[in-house]
Amino acid sequence: MVTAMRNYIYTAASIGFSLLMAGLMTGCGALRKPQTVVVTTPTGSYTTRAPAIKKAATKKVASSSTLPKKGNTQAPVKTSTTAKKATGNATATPAAKSIAITGLQVKGAKREKIEKVVQAASTYLGTPYRLGGTTRNGIDCSALMQASFKAGGVSLPRTADAQATEGQKINRKEVRPGDVLFFDTMKRGRVGHAGLVVGVQGSEIDFIHASVKGGVRVDKLSNPYWSKYYLGARRVLD
Repeated sequence: MVTAMRNYIYTAASIGFSLLMAGLMTGCGALRKPQTVVVTTPTGSYTTRAPAIKKAATKKVASSSTLPKKGNTQAPVKTSTTAKKATGNATATPAAKSIAITGLQVKGAKREKIEKVVQAASTYLGTPYRLGGTTRNGIDCSALMQASFKAGGVSLPRTADAQATEGQKINRKEVRPGDVLFFDTMKRGRVGHAGLVVGVQGSEIDFIHASVKGGVRVDKLSNPYWSKYYLGARRVLD
């Protein structure tokens, strides 16, 4: 009885030891197929298959880039191609602008023509000054006059001194919207700059022009600078 019990304990210990060594030799958790082991007992030796050791399953964890941020459930917003083009287009045609014409007493077709000329000039407000320029990317004073009067069906020469020969000369007190003012900004005793009258209130005259420092803008003839270099006015629309 004692001998049988001793043999049973010895056999169990031998099997356990063999299984342990098989596991160590093949790498912990690396066995995928049953392995054969040799078991030695007091009564002899025999082979048996060790049970396969399954590899522990690993739980896939989503990366931080795919996990939603705490408190942020809003889907990402995509910028449309159209919006990108619109925001990246620095030379796009500006939104339509207008100037309130004051002091215009004429009516009918003549008034409509003057209004077209003034409003055409107003669309250039904010355009930078460029000597020799004729576009919305840059324009000079005479090109602004030429483009504005073209909207009213009137063709003007390209330069300010040539424009000063068009229409009829008028007194400063007779000036009205649509008339053209000329200045000697070059200080040479001749025309070097032109502007279009857009408003008259008493003795106050407002005109739009392409200024070297401010681009296309509206100024007052009463300004000391413009008053100093004022040469005269001409009426092209009559």
